[in-house]
Amino acid sequence: MKFNLTVAIGVVSICAIVVLLFTLPADTRGKATSETPPLEEPGAYNAPRVEAEETYVMSISADNYTYHSRDDVNMVIEITAPRTMNGTLIHLFGIKNKYGVYKNERYFDMDLAEGENIIETKTNVPSCYGCSGIETGIYQFHAALYYNETQIINASTDIEILE
Repeated sequence: MKFNLTVAIGVVSICAIVVLLFTLPADTRGKATSETPPLEEPGAYNAPRVEAEETYVMSISADNYTYHSRDDVNMVIEITAPRTMNGTLIHLFGIKNKYGVYKNERYFDMDLAEGENIIETKTNVPSCYGCSGIETGIYQFHAALYYNETQIINASTDIEILE
């Protein structure tokens, strides 16, 4: 007796169909079965309310990309909040020197309104000399939003310092 691949595949397929037919539940025509949990009466069970995840948007920008020693930098921080939030803290920091110290750092205590919130501030580029630890190159400014001592969102932007 020779092995026929086509016949073997056909037999396996038929066996799989028969197994599926016997393991599927019968048509219940909308009637409860032992596998269908009974419906609760309205108001009998209140599932915990699941809030949609809150979405925050934050951006930070500077009025220019390139700056020289001691130039003013006009910064804009934009925050879109999903709801009114009283008592938030915005931390702005940037231009980290070679000693690991941020040369610009500010904190803003504010109440955010639902929707767009804009913070405008001015800072300056430190002098690019040995004692400040700043050389020409690319540096970052960062902004972070805190609420109830938890960081919610952050954003960063780059600037270039020239001589």
